[in-house]
Amino acid sequence: MTAKKKNLVFFTSEFPFGNGEQFIETEILYLAGEFENIYIYPLNRVGMQREIPPNVIVLDNKLYSAYNRFILFFKTFKKVAFVFLYEITNSKHRFKYILEFKGHLNLLMHRINDAYWLDNELQQYGTESSVIYSYWFNHWASVLSLVQLISKKKYIIATRLHGGDYDEQQKKQGYYPFRSFEMRQHVNLYPVSDYGYRY
Repeated sequence: MTAKKKNLVFFTSEFPFGNGEQFIETEILYLAGEFENIYIYPLNRVGMQREIPPNVIVLDNKLYSAYNRFILFFKTFKKVAFVFLYEITNSKHRFKYILEFKGHLNLLMHRINDAYWLDNELQQYGTESSVIYSYWFNHWASVLSLVQLISKKKYIIATRLHGGDYDEQQKKQGYYPFRSFEMRQHVNLYPVSDYGYRY
């Protein structure tokens, strides 16, 4: 019998709150048996909290906190430039990054700010004995891709893909900003369907 991993750091949209993400209600029971501790960071807290196993701890997130954009930009200039150049070189939507530079820069700066908070948060769990798990390829996965870029630590990250979180045909604006870079950073991607695998 293999030893349990110490920690699972689990990122959801709202679970264990509200009525969505019903599949996690079953999955969390299996996960609780494989890890000593599970730390859940829901993106949103909406509705009542559902019942969870005793070794599951729900935490608040500090996303979207205020920051000094000027200082952060100069602190991360090389990394910001790298992400933009990667998208312009590799994305089929490269011209949108040039035409809508200001909006994309603002989005990237917000996410880098979130990534610095999350990197500090993750270090308390240890890298060797922990697994980082994003249930969706959404805001959490985007921020985790930047954590991989800015951090001196190397985390084990697993990301699920469902449909609306990767299929550009389902996206109103027709693309996901910085997705080429994010795909480069996330090596453990797990689609839940054959369509997702082919995509």
